[in-house]
Amino acid sequence: MRANYRVSYTGPCLVALLAFLLSGCASMNSSKEALQSIGNKEGVVVGSVLLTAAQGDANETGWSFLRGRKAGELKYSVSISETGFNPIKLIYTLPATPGKEEFFVKKLPAGNYQMDRIEPTGILAPTAWKFPLGVVFTVKPQKVTYIGRLVVIFPDRILQGSRFKFTIQDAQKETIEKLRNDYPSIVPNAVRELARRDEGPNSVPGNTVASPLLQRDTLRIILVMDGAADNTCAKRTVVNTEPIKRPTRPDDTGQERWTVDRCGKAIPYLVTYTPSARGGTDISVKPEK
Repeated sequence: MRANYRVSYTGPCLVALLAFLLSGCASMNSSKEALQSIGNKEGVVVGSVLLTAAQGDANETGWSFLRGRKAGELKYSVSISETGFNPIKLIYTLPATPGKEEFFVKKLPAGNYQMDRIEPTGILAPTAWKFPLGVVFTVKPQKVTYIGRLVVIFPDRILQGSRFKFTIQDAQKETIEKLRNDYPSIVPNAVRELARRDEGPNSVPGNTVASPLLQRDTLRIILVMDGAADNTCAKRTVVNTEPIKRPTRPDDTGQERWTVDRCGKAIPYLVTYTPSARGGTDISVKPEK
């Protein structure tokens, strides 16, 4: 599997604040003690992540910093979580350094998961930068599953929205040899089922022209916004989408109306999709007056 990908979105600060306050983080590696017992509703995933950065021009000028930070000089974190909307779901993180393969052996509740994004970490890192992945895999009850080696290829210098490549490789033999001594009863028995790029069906009803990935990003933003606007309603869902302004060119802005059923009350939101100058698509959401 190989993909070229870039996308970005903007939304109210409330969305980022709520996500930060409500979500939790955990390591993407389980201790040997934790792996000794696997419950009826648990499974184990085995895999690795390898980040690489292209070699830059040895004769670059002093103005090269305008093209971004050197990708190979940053440290990163890969975020992994269960699929589906849940503002308080646990986020698992895997530290990653360009040029060093990071392995993981993790016991998780059975279900569907996604490698959601990569982002720089550290005191001086541009933490607002997010590089979305959209890679999904399944944790099967009482099974050990090998999901592959995620290889991410960054350009020499990166900015928010920079184009990058990724692929899922079958490196199970190498992984077994690397981890066999530490996990002799786990890793050699893994069944191969490689992770894959999420090309899922439309997430919402109606006539939206947004891609499935943009739909899911928009859905997350709207549901968090609507939950903050009225926390007395325990159940809400998007019931219709309709284009208001269709883009006529690749660089044209489009606008849609998304309607939320908030405990029987129809709440419309205006969604604007704007092609980013850095590539990808910016999403802006606001309640319709």
